[in-house]
Amino acid sequence: MFTATFWRHATERAVKTLAQVVLSLQGASALNVLEVDWAQTFGVAGGAVLLSYATSIMSAGVKKDDSPDLLADK
Repeated sequence: MFTATFWRHATERAVKTLAQVVLSLQGASALNVLEVDWAQTFGVAGGAVLLSYATSIMSAGVKKDDSPDLLADK
């Protein structure tokens, strides 16, 4: 958990979570970006990012390498 590699991987997961939450909140029908409530959207997405980081931190040390993954590499 104390390496740059760990935080790079955790940040990748958090950015993916951010994108997933924004897209799920706005949906395919919300194509008019002028009518989107961006404050609410990114408020919820920001909470999901924090949860993503928390999950990565809780998963640290499960594997032998310093990784936010729970599953072993193939």
